[in-house]
Amino acid sequence: MLKGLAKNEYVISLSNKISVAVISLFTSVLLNRYLGASIKGEFASLLAYTSLAATILDLGIYQAYPYFKKKLGTQMLDTFANLIFLQFILYLAVSFVFAAFVGDYATKLAIVIVPTIIYGVQLSNIVLAEDIKYRSKANVASNIFNLVILAALFFVFKKCNNVIIPLFITLAVQIVIIGLLSRRVNIRIKPKNIDWSLIWKILKFGFYPMLTLLLLTLNYKIGIITLRSLGVSTARIGVFSTGVGLSAYMWIIPDGFKDVMFNKTSKGNPVEELLIVLKVTFLVGICSVIGVSLFGRQIIILLYGLEFAPAYKVTIVLFAGIISMMYFKIIGTLFLSNGKREIYFFTLLGSVTLNIIFNFILIPHFNIMGTAVATGVSYTVMGIVFVIAFSRMYKIQVRRMFILTKQDIRLITSRFKNLIGKA
Repeated sequence: MLKGLAKNEYVISLSNKISVAVISLFTSVLLNRYLGASIKGEFASLLAYTSLAATILDLGIYQAYPYFKKKLGTQMLDTFANLIFLQFILYLAVSFVFAAFVGDYATKLAIVIVPTIIYGVQLSNIVLAEDIKYRSKANVASNIFNLVILAALFFVFKKCNNVIIPLFITLAVQIVIIGLLSRRVNIRIKPKNIDWSLIWKILKFGFYPMLTLLLLTLNYKIGIITLRSLGVSTARIGVFSTGVGLSAYMWIIPDGFKDVMFNKTSKGNPVEELLIVLKVTFLVGICSVIGVSLFGRQIIILLYGLEFAPAYKVTIVLFAGIISMMYFKIIGTLFLSNGKREIYFFTLLGSVTLNIIFNFILIPHFNIMGTAVATGVSYTVMGIVFVIAFSRMYKIQVRRMFILTKQDIRLITSRFKNLIGKA
Protein backbone atom coordinates (compact mmCIF):
# COMPACT_ATOMS: atom_id res chain seq x y z
CA MET A 1 0.00 0.00 0.00
CA LEU A 2 2.73 2.45 0.98
CA LYS A 3 4.71 1.75 -2.19
CA GLY A 4 1.63 2.41 -4.30
CA LEU A 5 0.92 5.67 -2.55
CA ALA A 6 4.56 6.73 -2.76
CA LYS A 7 4.48 6.45 -6.56
CA ASN A 8 1.27 8.44 -7.03
CA GLU A 9 1.93 11.87 -8.53
CA TYR A 10 -0.69 13.59 -6.38
CA VAL A 11 0.73 12.07 -3.19
CA ILE A 12 4.29 13.02 -4.19
CA SER A 13 3.33 16.61 -5.00
CA LEU A 14 1.26 17.10 -1.85
CA SER A 15 3.83 15.49 0.47
CA ASN A 16 6.53 17.85 -0.83
CA LYS A 17 4.27 20.86 -0.31
CA ILE A 18 3.29 19.75 3.18
CA SER A 19 6.86 19.06 4.34
CA VAL A 20 8.01 22.53 3.30
CA ALA A 21 4.86 24.06 4.81
CA VAL A 22 5.51 22.43 8.21
CA ILE A 23 9.04 23.87 8.31
CA SER A 24 7.69 27.25 7.17
CA LEU A 25 5.03 27.21 9.90
CA PHE A 26 7.60 26.70 12.66
CA THR A 27 9.72 29.42 11.04
CA SER A 28 6.80 31.87 10.94
CA VAL A 29 5.99 31.22 14.61
CA LEU A 30 9.57 31.98 15.66
CA LEU A 31 9.78 34.98 13.30
CA ASN A 32 6.58 36.60 14.58
CA ARG A 33 7.41 36.06 18.23
CA TYR A 34 11.00 37.24 17.74
CA LEU A 35 10.15 40.34 15.69
CA GLY A 36 6.85 41.44 17.21
CA ALA A 37 4.11 43.14 15.16
CA SER A 38 5.91 46.44 14.47
CA ILE A 39 9.26 45.05 13.26
CA LYS A 40 7.39 42.29 11.39
CA GLY A 41 5.41 44.99 9.52
CA GLU A 42 8.56 46.91 8.61
CA PHE A 43 10.24 43.69 7.47
CA ALA A 44 7.20 42.62 5.40
CA SER A 45 7.09 46.05 3.72
CA LEU A 46 10.74 45.87 2.68
CA LEU A 47 10.32 42.31 1.41
CA ALA A 48 7.31 43.40 -0.68
CA TYR A 49 9.43 46.01 -2.45
CA THR A 50 12.37 43.64 -2.94
CA SER A 51 10.04 40.99 -4.42
CA LEU A 52 8.64 43.45 -6.95
CA ALA A 53 12.11 44.72 -7.88
CA ALA A 54 13.41 41.15 -8.26
CA THR A 55 10.46 40.17 -10.48
CA ILE A 56 11.06 43.09 -12.84
CA LEU A 57 14.86 42.89 -12.94
CA ASP A 58 14.87 39.14 -13.55
CA LEU A 59 13.61 40.03 -17.08
CA GLY A 60 11.80 36.70 -17.32
CA ILE A 61 15.05 34.87 -18.07
CA TYR A 62 14.47 31.74 -15.99
CA GLN A 63 10.96 31.38 -17.44
CA ALA A 64 12.48 31.23 -20.92
CA TYR A 65 14.78 28.33 -20.04
CA PRO A 66 12.38 25.36 -20.59
CA TYR A 67 11.38 26.70 -24.02
CA PHE A 68 14.94 27.23 -25.26
CA LYS A 69 16.14 23.96 -23.79
CA LYS A 70 13.37 22.09 -25.61
CA LYS A 71 14.09 23.99 -28.83
CA LEU A 72 17.90 24.12 -28.90
CA GLY A 73 19.02 21.25 -26.70
CA THR A 74 21.02 20.61 -23.53
CA GLN A 75 23.75 23.14 -24.39
CA MET A 76 21.31 25.80 -23.23
CA LEU A 77 22.22 24.94 -19.63
CA ASP A 78 25.67 26.47 -20.05
CA THR A 79 24.26 29.46 -21.95
CA PHE A 80 21.68 30.28 -19.28
CA ALA A 81 24.07 29.53 -16.41
CA ASN A 82 26.60 32.01 -17.78
CA LEU A 83 23.93 34.59 -18.61
CA ILE A 84 22.36 34.65 -15.13
CA PHE A 85 25.80 34.67 -13.47
CA LEU A 86 26.89 37.72 -15.49
CA GLN A 87 23.55 39.34 -14.69
CA PHE A 88 24.06 38.61 -10.99
CA ILE A 89 27.55 40.17 -10.94
CA LEU A 90 26.29 43.26 -12.79
CA TYR A 91 23.25 43.69 -10.53
CA LEU A 92 25.34 43.16 -7.39
CA ALA A 93 27.77 45.88 -8.44
CA VAL A 94 24.93 48.28 -9.29
CA SER A 95 23.15 47.51 -5.99
CA PHE A 96 26.25 48.49 -4.00
CA VAL A 97 26.44 51.77 -5.91
CA PHE A 98 22.75 52.52 -5.26
CA ALA A 99 23.06 51.49 -1.61
CA ALA A 100 25.91 53.96 -1.13
CA PHE A 101 23.52 56.85 -1.82
CA VAL A 102 20.85 55.69 0.65
CA GLY A 103 21.09 56.89 4.25
CA ASP A 104 18.89 54.22 5.85
CA TYR A 105 20.90 51.04 6.63
CA ALA A 106 17.83 48.79 6.35
CA THR A 107 17.11 50.09 2.84
CA LYS A 108 20.79 49.67 1.91
CA LEU A 109 20.62 46.02 2.91
CA ALA A 110 17.29 45.47 1.13
CA ILE A 111 18.80 46.85 -2.09
CA VAL A 112 21.77 44.45 -1.84
CA ILE A 113 19.40 41.52 -1.18
CA VAL A 114 17.56 42.05 -4.51
CA PRO A 115 20.31 40.57 -6.77
CA THR A 116 20.61 37.52 -4.49
CA ILE A 117 16.85 36.93 -4.70
CA ILE A 118 16.97 37.17 -8.50
CA TYR A 119 19.93 34.80 -8.82
CA GLY A 120 18.50 32.36 -6.28
CA VAL A 121 15.14 32.15 -8.09
CA GLN A 122 16.83 31.78 -11.47
CA LEU A 123 19.10 28.98 -10.25
CA SER A 124 16.19 27.30 -8.48
CA ASN A 125 14.02 27.14 -11.59
CA ILE A 126 16.84 26.08 -13.90
CA VAL A 127 17.79 23.28 -11.49
CA LEU A 128 14.09 22.36 -11.27
CA ALA A 129 14.14 21.68 -15.01
CA GLU A 130 17.37 19.66 -14.71
CA ASP A 131 17.14 17.79 -11.42
CA ILE A 132 13.90 18.14 -9.46
CA LYS A 133 15.09 15.89 -6.61
CA TYR A 134 18.20 17.98 -5.99
CA ARG A 135 16.15 21.18 -6.09
CA SER A 136 13.76 19.76 -3.48
CA LYS A 137 16.64 18.76 -1.19
CA ALA A 138 18.26 22.19 -1.56
CA ASN A 139 14.96 23.93 -0.72
CA VAL A 140 14.45 21.81 2.38
CA ALA A 141 18.06 22.41 3.48
CA SER A 142 17.77 26.20 3.09
CA ASN A 143 14.45 26.23 4.96
CA ILE A 144 15.98 24.24 7.82
CA PHE A 145 18.96 26.64 7.88
CA ASN A 146 16.52 29.56 8.18
CA LEU A 147 14.65 27.82 10.99
CA VAL A 148 17.83 27.01 12.94
CA ILE A 149 19.12 30.61 12.78
CA LEU A 150 15.77 32.03 13.91
CA ALA A 151 15.50 29.50 16.72
CA ALA A 152 18.98 30.40 17.99
CA LEU A 153 18.25 34.13 17.93
CA PHE A 154 14.83 33.72 19.54
CA PHE A 155 16.00 31.55 22.43
CA VAL A 156 19.06 33.72 23.10
CA PHE A 157 17.65 37.24 22.65
CA LYS A 158 13.86 36.70 22.87
CA LYS A 159 12.99 39.97 21.08
CA CYS A 160 14.34 41.81 18.03
CA ASN A 161 14.60 45.61 18.10
CA ASN A 162 15.91 46.30 14.60
CA VAL A 163 14.67 45.24 11.15
CA ILE A 164 18.28 44.88 9.97
CA ILE A 165 18.55 41.54 11.81
CA PRO A 166 15.82 39.68 9.83
CA LEU A 167 17.20 41.28 6.65
CA PHE A 168 20.63 39.81 7.43
CA ILE A 169 18.98 36.43 8.00
CA THR A 170 17.26 36.74 4.61
CA LEU A 171 20.59 37.55 2.97
CA ALA A 172 22.27 34.59 4.69
CA VAL A 173 19.51 32.21 3.53
CA GLN A 174 19.83 33.51 -0.03
CA ILE A 175 23.58 32.90 0.05
CA VAL A 176 22.98 29.33 1.24
CA ILE A 177 20.42 28.77 -1.55
CA ILE A 178 22.85 30.12 -4.15
CA GLY A 179 25.69 28.02 -2.77
CA LEU A 180 23.66 24.80 -2.80
CA LEU A 181 22.15 25.29 -6.25
CA SER A 182 25.40 26.48 -7.83
CA ARG A 183 26.82 23.00 -7.20
CA ARG A 184 24.37 21.70 -9.82
CA VAL A 185 25.06 24.44 -12.41
CA ASN A 186 28.55 24.88 -13.87
CA ILE A 187 29.73 28.42 -14.56
CA ARG A 188 32.27 28.70 -17.39
CA ILE A 189 32.46 32.30 -18.54
CA LYS A 190 33.99 32.70 -22.00
CA PRO A 191 33.18 36.21 -23.31
CA LYS A 192 34.31 35.34 -26.84
CA ASN A 193 31.79 32.51 -27.05
CA ILE A 194 28.79 34.52 -25.92
CA ASP A 195 26.06 34.53 -28.59
CA TRP A 196 24.56 38.01 -28.13
CA SER A 197 21.86 37.41 -30.74
CA LEU A 198 20.64 34.40 -28.75
CA ILE A 199 20.68 36.43 -25.53
CA TRP A 200 18.54 39.07 -27.23
CA LYS A 201 16.04 36.33 -28.24
CA ILE A 202 15.98 35.08 -24.64
CA LEU A 203 15.27 38.58 -23.31
CA LYS A 204 12.52 39.14 -25.90
CA PHE A 205 10.90 35.82 -25.03
CA GLY A 206 11.07 36.52 -21.28
CA PHE A 207 9.39 39.92 -21.41
CA TYR A 208 5.79 38.67 -21.59
CA PRO A 209 6.23 36.01 -18.85
CA MET A 210 7.90 38.69 -16.70
CA LEU A 211 4.85 40.96 -17.04
CA THR A 212 2.56 38.07 -16.10
CA LEU A 213 4.65 37.18 -13.05
CA LEU A 214 4.81 40.86 -12.09
CA LEU A 215 1.01 41.03 -12.07
CA LEU A 216 0.83 37.90 -9.90
CA THR A 217 3.39 39.36 -7.49
CA LEU A 218 1.52 42.67 -7.38
CA ASN A 219 -1.72 40.90 -6.55
CA TYR A 220 -0.02 39.26 -3.55
CA LYS A 221 2.02 42.28 -2.40
CA ILE A 222 -0.04 45.35 -3.33
CA GLY A 223 -1.95 45.30 -0.04
CA ILE A 224 1.20 45.72 2.06
CA ILE A 225 2.63 48.33 -0.33
CA THR A 226 -0.58 50.38 -0.27
CA LEU A 227 -0.83 50.18 3.52
CA ARG A 228 2.72 51.51 3.78
CA SER A 229 2.13 54.28 1.22
CA LEU A 230 -0.99 55.45 3.09
CA GLY A 231 0.88 55.72 6.38
CA VAL A 232 -0.68 52.78 8.22
CA SER A 233 1.44 51.82 11.24
CA THR A 234 4.01 49.07 10.84
CA ALA A 235 2.37 47.18 13.71
CA ARG A 236 -0.91 46.98 11.76
CA ILE A 237 1.00 45.97 8.63
CA GLY A 238 2.67 43.25 10.70
CA VAL A 239 -0.75 41.94 11.73
CA PHE A 240 -1.99 42.00 8.13
CA SER A 241 1.13 40.21 6.84
CA THR A 242 0.51 37.49 9.43
CA GLY A 243 -2.98 36.96 8.00
CA VAL A 244 -1.45 36.78 4.53
CA GLY A 245 1.12 34.26 5.76
CA LEU A 246 -1.55 32.07 7.32
CA SER A 247 -3.70 32.21 4.21
CA ALA A 248 -0.74 30.84 2.24
CA TYR A 249 -1.21 27.49 4.00
CA MET A 250 -4.57 27.17 2.27
CA TRP A 251 -2.63 26.93 -1.01
CA ILE A 252 -0.91 23.67 -0.04
CA ILE A 253 -3.44 21.21 -1.46
CA PRO A 254 -4.53 23.36 -4.46
CA ASP A 255 -0.89 24.01 -5.39
CA GLY A 256 -0.17 20.30 -5.17
CA PHE A 257 -3.09 19.61 -7.50
CA LYS A 258 -2.03 22.51 -9.76
CA ASP A 259 1.48 21.07 -10.21
CA VAL A 260 0.06 17.69 -11.23
CA MET A 261 -2.50 19.27 -13.57
CA PHE A 262 0.25 21.37 -15.15
CA ASN A 263 2.06 18.15 -15.99
CA LYS A 264 -1.10 16.47 -17.31
CA THR A 265 -2.40 19.43 -19.34
CA SER A 266 0.98 19.75 -21.04
CA LYS A 267 0.31 16.30 -22.52
CA GLY A 268 -3.40 16.64 -23.31
CA ASN A 269 -6.75 18.06 -22.19
CA PRO A 270 -7.89 15.97 -19.18
CA VAL A 271 -11.08 18.00 -18.67
CA GLU A 272 -12.96 15.37 -16.65
CA GLU A 273 -10.04 14.85 -14.27
CA LEU A 274 -9.65 18.62 -13.94
CA LEU A 275 -13.34 18.87 -12.97
CA ILE A 276 -12.87 16.36 -10.15
CA VAL A 277 -9.77 18.25 -8.95
CA LEU A 278 -11.79 21.49 -8.92
CA LYS A 279 -14.57 19.88 -6.87
CA VAL A 280 -12.14 18.39 -4.33
CA THR A 281 -10.35 21.74 -4.10
CA PHE A 282 -13.65 23.56 -3.52
CA LEU A 283 -14.58 21.14 -0.73
CA VAL A 284 -11.15 21.60 0.90
CA GLY A 285 -11.56 25.37 0.60
CA ILE A 286 -14.99 25.41 2.25
CA CYS A 287 -13.76 23.18 5.08
CA SER A 288 -10.73 25.46 5.55
CA VAL A 289 -12.89 28.58 5.83
CA ILE A 290 -15.18 26.86 8.36
CA GLY A 291 -12.17 25.63 10.33
CA VAL A 292 -10.44 29.01 10.49
CA SER A 293 -13.76 30.70 11.37
CA LEU A 294 -14.27 28.37 14.34
CA PHE A 295 -10.70 28.00 15.63
CA GLY A 296 -8.60 30.63 13.85
CA ARG A 297 -8.43 33.17 16.67
CA GLN A 298 -7.32 30.59 19.23
CA ILE A 299 -4.72 29.16 16.82
CA ILE A 300 -3.29 32.61 16.04
CA ILE A 301 -2.96 33.51 19.73
CA LEU A 302 -1.43 30.12 20.51
CA LEU A 303 1.12 30.35 17.69
CA TYR A 304 1.97 34.04 17.54
CA GLY A 305 0.75 35.67 20.74
CA LEU A 306 -2.08 38.02 21.69
CA GLU A 307 -0.78 41.04 19.73
CA PHE A 308 -1.43 39.17 16.47
CA ALA A 309 -5.05 38.25 17.38
CA PRO A 310 -6.49 40.93 15.00
CA ALA A 311 -5.09 38.86 12.12
CA TYR A 312 -8.03 36.51 12.68
CA LYS A 313 -10.59 38.53 10.67
CA VAL A 314 -8.04 39.25 7.95
CA THR A 315 -7.34 35.53 7.62
CA ILE A 316 -11.03 34.63 7.26
CA VAL A 317 -11.54 37.17 4.44
CA LEU A 318 -8.40 36.03 2.62
CA PHE A 319 -9.33 32.35 2.99
CA ALA A 320 -12.74 33.09 1.44
CA GLY A 321 -11.11 34.88 -1.51
CA ILE A 322 -8.59 32.10 -2.05
CA ILE A 323 -11.40 29.62 -2.84
CA SER A 324 -11.97 31.52 -6.11
CA MET A 325 -8.24 31.97 -6.69
CA MET A 326 -7.89 28.18 -6.61
CA TYR A 327 -10.09 27.98 -9.70
CA PHE A 328 -7.93 30.56 -11.45
CA LYS A 329 -4.75 28.61 -10.73
CA ILE A 330 -6.01 25.15 -11.66
CA ILE A 331 -8.02 26.14 -14.77
CA GLY A 332 -5.08 28.35 -15.71
CA THR A 333 -2.89 25.26 -16.25
CA LEU A 334 -5.26 24.14 -19.03
CA PHE A 335 -5.49 27.60 -20.62
CA LEU A 336 -1.72 28.11 -20.63
CA SER A 337 -1.00 24.66 -22.03
CA ASN A 338 -3.34 25.46 -24.93
CA GLY A 339 -1.71 28.81 -25.65
CA LYS A 340 -4.50 30.94 -24.17
CA ARG A 341 -2.08 33.41 -22.58
CA GLU A 342 -4.18 36.47 -23.38
CA ILE A 343 -7.11 35.58 -21.12
CA TYR A 344 -4.65 34.69 -18.35
CA PHE A 345 -2.77 37.99 -18.69
CA PHE A 346 -5.77 40.30 -19.04
CA THR A 347 -7.65 38.62 -16.17
CA LEU A 348 -4.60 39.22 -13.99
CA LEU A 349 -4.35 42.82 -15.20
CA GLY A 350 -8.01 43.49 -14.40
CA SER A 351 -7.68 41.84 -11.00
CA VAL A 352 -4.60 43.87 -10.03
CA THR A 353 -6.26 47.11 -11.20
CA LEU A 354 -9.35 46.30 -9.14
CA ASN A 355 -7.18 45.40 -6.15
CA ILE A 356 -5.35 48.76 -6.28
CA ILE A 357 -8.56 50.80 -6.66
CA PHE A 358 -10.32 49.03 -3.77
CA ASN A 359 -7.24 49.36 -1.58
CA PHE A 360 -7.17 53.15 -1.93
CA ILE A 361 -10.95 53.38 -1.39
CA LEU A 362 -11.25 51.01 1.59
CA ILE A 363 -8.02 51.45 3.60
CA PRO A 364 -8.81 55.02 4.81
CA HIS A 365 -12.11 53.73 6.24
CA PHE A 366 -11.34 50.16 7.34
CA ASN A 367 -7.54 50.04 7.73
CA ILE A 368 -6.12 46.50 7.26
CA MET A 369 -9.60 45.00 6.85
CA GLY A 370 -10.01 47.23 3.80
CA THR A 371 -6.90 45.66 2.30
CA ALA A 372 -8.16 42.17 3.11
CA VAL A 373 -11.52 42.87 1.42
CA ALA A 374 -9.80 44.40 -1.63
CA THR A 375 -7.58 41.33 -1.97
CA GLY A 376 -10.51 38.96 -1.48
CA VAL A 377 -12.58 40.75 -4.13
CA SER A 378 -9.73 40.70 -6.67
CA TYR A 379 -9.20 36.96 -6.09
CA THR A 380 -12.93 36.31 -6.45
CA VAL A 381 -13.13 38.17 -9.75
CA MET A 382 -10.24 36.11 -11.17
CA GLY A 383 -11.97 32.87 -10.21
CA ILE A 384 -15.34 33.92 -11.64
CA VAL A 385 -13.83 34.98 -14.98
CA PHE A 386 -12.01 31.67 -15.37
CA VAL A 387 -15.04 29.59 -14.34
CA ILE A 388 -17.21 31.35 -16.94
CA ALA A 389 -14.51 31.11 -19.64
CA PHE A 390 -13.89 27.42 -18.91
CA SER A 391 -17.63 26.71 -18.97
CA ARG A 392 -18.06 28.36 -22.36
CA MET A 393 -14.93 26.95 -24.01
CA TYR A 394 -15.64 23.34 -23.05
CA LYS A 395 -19.47 23.46 -22.91
CA ILE A 396 -19.59 22.52 -19.24
CA GLN A 397 -22.35 23.49 -16.83
CA VAL A 398 -21.02 25.72 -14.05
CA ARG A 399 -22.55 23.56 -11.31
CA ARG A 400 -20.37 20.64 -12.47
CA MET A 401 -17.31 22.51 -11.18
CA PHE A 402 -18.38 22.71 -7.55
CA ILE A 403 -20.27 19.75 -6.10
CA LEU A 404 -18.93 16.20 -5.91
CA THR A 405 -21.46 13.68 -7.21
CA LYS A 406 -21.86 10.06 -6.18
CA GLN A 407 -20.23 9.11 -9.48
CA ASP A 408 -17.21 11.29 -8.67
CA ILE A 409 -16.87 9.72 -5.23
CA ARG A 410 -17.09 6.22 -6.72
CA LEU A 411 -14.41 7.11 -9.29
CA ILE A 412 -12.07 8.54 -6.62
CA THR A 413 -12.66 5.46 -4.42
CA SER A 414 -12.01 3.02 -7.26
CA ARG A 415 -8.78 4.81 -8.23
CA PHE A 416 -7.62 4.72 -4.64
CA LYS A 417 -8.38 0.99 -4.42
CA ASN A 418 -6.47 0.38 -7.66
CA LEU A 419 -3.55 2.34 -6.29
CA ILE A 420 -3.47 0.23 -3.14
CA GLY A 421 -3.89 -2.93 -5.20
CA LYS A 422 -0.71 -2.13 -7.14
CA ALA A 423 1.32 -1.90 -3.93
